Amino acid sequence: MSRTAFKKFLMLGSVAAAFASVNAFALPVMQSAFLEKYPATVNTALASCATCHLPIKEGFVNSYGLALKNAKLDFAAIEGLPSAVAGKTNLEQITALLNPGSQAVDPEVFDFPNEMGTVRFNHGGHIMNANTKITGNCGACHGEGEKQFPKVFDPTVVLKAAAHTTCIGCHKAVAVPAAPTKCAGCHQE
Repeated sequence: MSRTAFKKFLMLGSVAAAFASVNAFALPVMQSAFLEKYPATVNTALASCATCHLPIKEGFVNSYGLALKNAKLDFAAIEGLPSAVAGKTNLEQITALLNPGSQAVDPEVFDFPNEMGTVRFNHGGHIMNANTKITGNCGACHGEGEKQFPKVFDPTVVLKAAAHTTCIGCHKAVAVPAAPTKCAGCHQE
């Protein structure tokens, strides 16, 4: 091993040790292990961190990530467990190339049906788009109280107060033409 390679090895080891000290267990090696166990998921939406992390349920992981952690990272042990979608097991969701830990239609797209028309919310687009000015600040939208969004996705929870205060307020503040401020801009018939 060259001196440079050895330094990189030590640096990566230090980073891994730092992560381990805060009980983190998600590393790229876990994603690689998932893709090796389920090769049909390569080059699909499941080949992402969202498979275990979104939407967050507890400790920065979703229900699938929690089950995997509790099973000591044994994928086979949790295949038959119920997924986040009622009536489906984790393996059934994975085989269908759907996220076992989310009810979302896409790893980061959520549908909120209501009497005004369904609101399709692109969570990833809001986080990653520099125009939103969120850039990883979860507290901009998520927190406690009726005017903040819970971190756990639940399509049965009415989010009207949070949406009308947080979303419209933010959309007006960023003043980006694509950020809707009128009802029809978010509610689809």
